[in-house]
Amino acid sequence: MKGLKKLVLATAVAAAPFAQAEMTAMDDALLGEMTGQSGVSIELSAELSIGSFTYTDGDGYKGSAAPLTGTESEGSFTMSTIALGGNGDASNPSVDRTKLDDIKIDIDVDGDQGLIIHLGGTNSGDVLSGGDQAVDFGLSVGSVDVNGAVLASDISIEGFLGPIDVVIANDSTINVDAYFEVTNGSMDIDVLGLGISNLTIGDDSSPILSGAYATKISEVQDYAEASLDAGTKTAIEASPTYANVKQQYVDGGADDATASAAALSALVRGGAVAGVDNMAYVAMTITTGSAQYGSLVSGVKQGHLVSNALVIAIDKMNMDISADLTMGTTTVVDASDASVITAPTAASLGSIAINDLNLAGTTLKIYGH
Repeated sequence: MKGLKKLVLATAVAAAPFAQAEMTAMDDALLGEMTGQSGVSIELSAELSIGSFTYTDGDGYKGSAAPLTGTESEGSFTMSTIALGGNGDASNPSVDRTKLDDIKIDIDVDGDQGLIIHLGGTNSGDVLSGGDQAVDFGLSVGSVDVNGAVLASDISIEGFLGPIDVVIANDSTINVDAYFEVTNGSMDIDVLGLGISNLTIGDDSSPILSGAYATKISEVQDYAEASLDAGTKTAIEASPTYANVKQQYVDGGADDATASAAALSALVRGGAVAGVDNMAYVAMTITTGSAQYGSLVSGVKQGHLVSNALVIAIDKMNMDISADLTMGTTTVVDASDASVITAPTAASLGSIAINDLNLAGTTLKIYGH
């Protein structure tokens, strides 16, 4: 049945339009989000652009470890032409994908838990099913350079956001739980001559369907099934996807009536969550803490104690990553007279696929020196 589950999830997007038709009347309360009956809600629509962002190290590098020599020249790190908005998908002209919008932020203050901030969608049904009002995002950076030398350029990341919960506890510890999916990304890492395209980040184990939202998501799927009308049912049953899924049930030993009902249920329930079933999940704890390191200066051993360092602990992060790679460019020329036949094109290096990347247990401590 594991193979069947993967088939249903892989093909559920084909049934998503049918499920969306039945989700339009769904009350957002079905999601049972973290917010209570009272509190503050904010709806967000934004487009952000920054000409450049520069970090300057005023005294440069002071170390003396070989092969570097101690210097004190000022250096800078710059990101240029930064833009944040929607994912720019032009496949449906009736939907504005230029803005970071359709976002609803709910804020509550709980005596025991602290400040609770939930980022969701103005249309929770579309967030789940991947409809027109799903929360899409797009981030682009023209170039990243150090002291004028380009490290990376033409950076573009597009995707969708699921629920994001931020809890600032009474002891000032910050806990973040976030669901997201990168559907397309690309960049040139100029310093290596490496090109990355068709970047995707997700998680085919569907963590959102078994996490804190599982019970309420199941209620949404129940609602989609209960609201299925005759016309939509007929349309689903006429689709090739339905025939494929039904055959899987038949191959598993189910009779025709059972296989028909199971296939219809699987596609309706799968379509209702087609927008989030491949989202990656990250849970992290952010706080301040102490750090220490040692150094040897002019023959004197020194201990350095750091207070209030930023500490980021990755509690859970599993994801699948895939991308196409290029390295270098190729130009075709006429060997007899060296005239150019084709313009320079990126030379393919193949593709990569990383499944079940696990970063749980990773801790970062960040502080100045």
